[in-house]
Amino acid sequence: MKKAAIFVISAVLFAVCLPVFAAQFPDVPTDHWAYAACQDLADKGVIVGYPDGTFGGKRALTRYEFAQALSRVIPVIAKLASTGTGAAGEVGPAGPAGPAGPAGPPGISPEELANIRRLLDEFKDELAAQGTDIQAIKADLDKLDKRVAAVEREQQRVVITANALFAVNANYSVNGVRAFDMDSRALGLSSNPLQNNVVFDDIDLQIKGRVNDTTSVTALIGAGNYLPYAVGGATGHADSAYLYYLYGSSAVNAGPLGAAQVTVGRMPFQLTPLTLQMVAPDSYIYDPIVQNGDFPLNGGSLAFKAWKANVTVFAADSITTSALLTPTLEFGSGIPISQLAGARAVIGTPLAGNLGLTYYEVGPSSGAGLLQVYGGDFKATVAGIGIAAEMDVNTPSNLMQVTPVAGFPGIPNSRTDAWNANLSYKLGNFGLGAGYMNVGENYIAPGDWDRLGRAIDLQNVHGEVANLSYKITSSLKLEADGQFLQPNADNTVFARSSIDPSEVIGTTLGTIDATAIGAITGYRAGFKYDLTSRNSVDLGWEQVQWAATNASGLGTARENYYTVGFGHTFNANSRLKVLYQIVDYTTGGGGMDIYGDGNYRGGITTAEFQLKY
Repeated sequence: MKKAAIFVISAVLFAVCLPVFAAQFPDVPTDHWAYAACQDLADKGVIVGYPDGTFGGKRALTRYEFAQALSRVIPVIAKLASTGTGAAGEVGPAGPAGPAGPAGPPGISPEELANIRRLLDEFKDELAAQGTDIQAIKADLDKLDKRVAAVEREQQRVVITANALFAVNANYSVNGVRAFDMDSRALGLSSNPLQNNVVFDDIDLQIKGRVNDTTSVTALIGAGNYLPYAVGGATGHADSAYLYYLYGSSAVNAGPLGAAQVTVGRMPFQLTPLTLQMVAPDSYIYDPIVQNGDFPLNGGSLAFKAWKANVTVFAADSITTSALLTPTLEFGSGIPISQLAGARAVIGTPLAGNLGLTYYEVGPSSGAGLLQVYGGDFKATVAGIGIAAEMDVNTPSNLMQVTPVAGFPGIPNSRTDAWNANLSYKLGNFGLGAGYMNVGENYIAPGDWDRLGRAIDLQNVHGEVANLSYKITSSLKLEADGQFLQPNADNTVFARSSIDPSEVIGTTLGTIDATAIGAITGYRAGFKYDLTSRNSVDLGWEQVQWAATNASGLGTARENYYTVGFGHTFNANSRLKVLYQIVDYTTGGGGMDIYGDGNYRGGITTAEFQLKY
């Protein structure tokens, strides 16, 4: 503790002590690594050396000698507290009457002040022996403490953070047959990846301004060509500037509801995987804006506490600038949502758990009726076993069930549900999970609940899921999972892709017979090896098998994805990731073709550099 305190106070002395006189120490050669530091301490009058003119660098510092150095900085602290003089602020804009720059910090941080207080207590006897008034100094520190807090609040009035992305995607197909990646984006026909590559650059700025102690405004703006590619489909590569979020948030008194938090504007919003969550449109390049599950919605929310529940009431319109940014009912070719409104409550439960209750209503853009989405989710831990479950229900209005209305295809059932339940257990380096899922044929909420190869959000399926993880060594980890699904009825499965809300499997797209699917099996396995604290290597494999019914004789279609990746972390704010993946799709022997694209094989290489500041 004393060594750490001495280090801190030395940094403070460097920053705030006034020059007194210079000195040269003959026992510190000019080529010594600490020469500049010793000279600086001498120039500031903190260290004056010994009577013989030497520095005595190999000699231990006594408590009295340290107290003497501490006493020399105290008048400077008192001056800061009394005069209010801090470091100069930034110069204002040029011009005949340009405003002055903002006030700079008072030359010392709260952490440094706290350490000075501790040092005063530690060395009070030695300082008193030198005639220092400890109580007066503490009073001056109190004044300075208030000034520092005021300056820091002012500096935090506007906070700007940024995420810069630089990336390249190069891809190819084999034998002149068009291949597709996991997001259903078409790969280049050429076998030369340099003939089909895209270079991306994108910057996202988040600006948070504090209006007062209870109100803030947040904006997320960006520019570049990555976001149009990610949310604009396979061919959108043009540069653009965009306003992604702009919302205000304030603490208010909501009358009988008590203290509440209101948010208004274009805001990020999601609920649960089965009710409302955005599908990530890119499996290869990571951008937090489109990977965190939030939809950008125009509207407002009110959050408050009722009894033991945290309640959020919301109402919003969708953003229609992109199909992927618009919540879409997953039925037919996809039905964009125009408006939604509802509430969610989360209640703490025994066993370190929580219970979530969700209800909201959806108005399709076609104007055809109303869809109600409601359900619950639960998490808890019992005897070291994690329990997680969710069940949700879609109930379309009578108008949504007729066919057709204003181009709306109509939903045949009045009520459809989806649910899942999972157990997990970890013992040492070994983790195991098992569960079950069931999604109805016409469950159409805009969520993100399942992924198998190119297929997202499978509907009309049920079956078991399992996963395991094992930390083989401190540097090597294995993860694997599997899904073992079957159609619920009539052997038809519906799904969508990452970049297209319409179905990619079922009776509307592809060449598969409507009664052909017998079972769906998906496997994933991967190793992660940490070469060093900054470098890692990933190896992954995924296979999805689409087996036909025995009666159809169509065989089994297979998707295979083989991936190798390398990651390097430069520091906490920057990283590099390189990935190469082989995609291989084969139809069944009797013509089982899930996507209608025939056999194909290709590859994708991506490299991305992320910089946060």
